[in-house]
Amino acid sequence: MRVPDHIESALRDYDRRRDRATPPVFVGRANELAFLHQTVAAAKSGAEGMTAVVQGVPGAGKSALCSQFEQEVRAVNGDDAPVVVVAKDCCFFDRTPVSMVRELAATAALKRGSSLDLAMQAMSLDESSSLGTTLDTFAEKMWPAGITLVLSIDEMQSMEDTPLVRRNLREIHGKRFRTNIAIAGFGLQDTAAWLRRLGLSRLGSHQVETLGCMSRADASLLVDETFDHLRLTSEDKDWRGYANALGFGADDWTSWRDSARAVILEESADFPHHLVNGIRAVCRIALAGVGHLGEEQLASLRQQCRESKKAYYAARLEPLANHTMALATALRKANAAGEVDAAVVLNALEESDNNGRRTDDNTATEVLNGLLASGLLTNRGTTMVGVEIPSLTRYLADELESSLAQGGIAAHKLVDALGIDVQ
Repeated sequence: MRVPDHIESALRDYDRRRDRATPPVFVGRANELAFLHQTVAAAKSGAEGMTAVVQGVPGAGKSALCSQFEQEVRAVNGDDAPVVVVAKDCCFFDRTPVSMVRELAATAALKRGSSLDLAMQAMSLDESSSLGTTLDTFAEKMWPAGITLVLSIDEMQSMEDTPLVRRNLREIHGKRFRTNIAIAGFGLQDTAAWLRRLGLSRLGSHQVETLGCMSRADASLLVDETFDHLRLTSEDKDWRGYANALGFGADDWTSWRDSARAVILEESADFPHHLVNGIRAVCRIALAGVGHLGEEQLASLRQQCRESKKAYYAARLEPLANHTMALATALRKANAAGEVDAAVVLNALEESDNNGRRTDDNTATEVLNGLLASGLLTNRGTTMVGVEIPSLTRYLADELESSLAQGGIAAHKLVDALGIDVQ
């Protein structure tokens, strides 16, 4: 007996989703959403420097938060209200002011149902005009006074360092126009630092939020609500009928579902990317047949969670693949808060180089900077670095222990060089 067609379709669709696809269920992140909405409110009041940045490691849920924020602004304001949210990519800022404003005006006109001929409206614009002059000129022709445009920019760390980008960013961040504009940017861990290097020197810490793991309560709720969305619940008559036909009652399913949730939460350490991959694994297991769910399938779920974590870290560490063992060894000296002296990491990386584990000409400092830029490590104080994803430490520890158990020469040399006790 097959899973009901509509449920099978939902399970297969969820399993096939790309990592960056908007999830069907959004849970938590209340503080970050409040932070973003406060920026919108400040922009509506005409405040200057309205730039909000949400940054975090890959897989922390920035794109999902970006999408949820855009949906909430649109839901509250509608297409003809005083706030219009406009999703753009980071290349948007590397254009002439006239090109930027024409595009913004076209978007605003479309959202507000305007039938104005934009080409005719734009004819009077001077291609060499500054952004401020262009915005003020176009404001009189295109959108009513008091409208607020919110530019929602994902992957903002990819913004290029060009004169146009610098000029446009500074103008939007620091100057008041007749049209109020706010920037809501989302990017990797060093996005705020990058924007400051691009000229937003007054981007304060109060304008930056860092996205990390979810709370355990939100993580658990995300798993449950996603199961419900996929109709994997005894409350759904189609799923209940299918399970019953296979001799798998509601109590059996509830018990297995609770066990599966516990496995996902344990293996994910509440990190969104790992949570989603755990739910995908449940989709695959459910498609294989509810009548066979038991301890064997829970063991398979745990194994799939671990394999997806390994693939995630292998991809993020790929440019530094031969230094992974060095990082694992250095983290043996981490404190309870997951912090280790940066000098220890550098020492491990240098020893790794000496043991023939280099793949290119990067110095130890450049490798450490690469880890910091990727968000896998972050600065903690003046001398310490820390791990932002708890499961990374466990993954690296497993890799080191595996190498040592297999008699890995490089791993043993690193352990000896740093004086690490692995017993």
